[in-house]
Formats: sequence, C-alpha cells, structure tokens
Amino acid sequence: MSFKSAVLVAAALAIAAPTLVPAFATGSRLNPDHPRRNKAEEPLWRYQVGKEQIGPMTTDELIKAAEDGDVKADTQVYHPDAGWRLASAVPELKGALR
Repeated sequence: MSFKSAVLVAAALAIAAPTLVPAFATGSRLNPDHPRRNKAEEPLWRYQVGKEQIGPMTTDELIKAAEDGDVKADTQVYHPDAGWRLASAVPELKGALR
C-alpha cells in the first residue's frame, strides 16, 4: 500500500469511526440529547462495590447514587454501549460526583 493510499484510508476511518462506534468515539449514544437515545430508558447501568455489582439501574438512578455518595469518581460503572469505566469518565455523572 502506498503512503497516499494509507493516508486516504486513515482519513476515511477518522471520519467514519464516530458513526460506526459512537459510544467509544464520542459518548454520543449516552448523551441524553442524542436523537437515538431511548426516551423510556431501560435500566442498563451497573456499578461495582468490592466484588459486588449493583444494578441494573437507569441513568437517573445512577446519578442519584452518585449524589448520595454511593458512586464515587473512582467507582467502576458499566453500560452495554461503553463497557466498564471509571465514573469520572461518564459525562452524565460529572455534576453529581463528590
């Protein structure tokens, strides 16, 4: 593959990646204003305390757990669209974490 071809492929992937994998690329599938978000939200979130997983719960319930101090910045949280990650990396929890 020539350098020019490699650059064209890389540019095409950079443009297409957010569309192909939106949760990992931009978090857009978790964004409450995103048009594909299910308005009647299913309880999909979980968080981990020690070896125990708490959930499933809705985004609102997870935010409430963060406001109550049950979910902290270093708590591992799970959503099927994004997998396990630190609560501090979840945009919906930014204002709720202590």
